[in-house]
Amino acid sequence: MKKLLFFVLLSAVAFGSTGQTPGGFAINTTGNRADSSAIFDVSSTDKGILIPRLTTTQRNAIVSPANKLMIMNLETGCINVYDSAASYWSELCPTPFSYFRDTVFTVNGLWIKPPNAKLVTTRLCGAGGGGAASGSSNGQIGGGGGGGGYTEKVFLPSALPDTVIIIVGLGGLGGTSTNGGANGGTSFFGTYCSATGGNGGPGVYSGSLSGGLGGIGINGDLNISGSGGGSGAGVGSGLAIGGGIGGSSVLGGGAASGGPDADGFNGGKYGGGGSGGAKTNGSNHNGGSGAPGVVIVRTYF
Repeated sequence: MKKLLFFVLLSAVAFGSTGQTPGGFAINTTGNRADSSAIFDVSSTDKGILIPRLTTTQRNAIVSPANKLMIMNLETGCINVYDSAASYWSELCPTPFSYFRDTVFTVNGLWIKPPNAKLVTTRLCGAGGGGAASGSSNGQIGGGGGGGGYTEKVFLPSALPDTVIIIVGLGGLGGTSTNGGANGGTSFFGTYCSATGGNGGPGVYSGSLSGGLGGIGINGDLNISGSGGGSGAGVGSGLAIGGGIGGSSVLGGGAASGGPDADGFNGGKYGGGGSGGAKTNGSNHNGGSGAPGVVIVRTYF
């Protein structure tokens, strides 16, 4: 009791005023009484409160800590609270970011760095390659376009200029007549990182050849290649089962085969490759186009 009285008197000197109400005690510079719901009410406009500050070793040396005992951990910078039922110290740490905002570029543009940004991450996907046309002879099939590459990268805002040029890869067009599909375009976040597009499906053939190669990620913290396009299928004697499927990207599925006598389908966004055309009878069939790429910039505040 004497120790408590000493603490109260010392606090009164430090804070300038104390006040006691039935069931509660107040320390402040205004003379206000404690709130009726509080056993201890401290208020100030220019001071904080310091709870005991311990290292992890010192914390763990506390003998029989009470349930909900609280300390500030000097090593982690977090408040630690003891749970006697679990015999465990939990940590209450501040969240490093309040919120984030995504800026999605589906066409070329300019990213402007917010002045209060704390962290920036980028996700890029190259465009899908176009599927090849079937050609004009029965049994000819076109290969599928490759899926776009993918990359992710993390930046401190100080490492970036105030503006960064964004280029979004265009999907490769599907082949017509007897032509192969066009390559998908590359997506760029300035000169910092990029994701190439998938290759277009190869031109007319009647056998089992590979489709277009998938794109790749460049200079990212994480780089993933798109999958290659399919080769298509035929059974001979002028019969085509279907054009090659499109390759997939991380963000978009490749197009399915159009069937034995049909145009190819367009790739799924973002970055999926188009499928190849296939001809059994009648006119030749075109390949499907690849899906465009994308650049996604996430800014943490």
